Amino acid sequence: MSIISHIFDLVMLIGAAVLAVFAYRSGRSKSAQVPADAVLIDSVRADIAEQGETRQGAIQDALTGENPADDLARLGNERRS
Repeated sequence: MSIISHIFDLVMLIGAAVLAVFAYRSGRSKSAQVPADAVLIDSVRADIAEQGETRQGAIQDALTGENPADDLARLGNERRS
């Protein structure tokens, strides 16, 4: 074999090692971010559920009031603003 083929093989080996280290590090950093994302998603879900319950309670109160049409109109206007 010539010296050029040895140099080429060495460059390919170093390139593969650098690629493997980069892939390993990027995989570790992504796995570290997953629990933080899960906490954020859980808090957003809890907020959405709480808002839904609040809105549902307001609608039920409006429907059982003296003037449901006006109460529902007021709720709609509050939602738009």
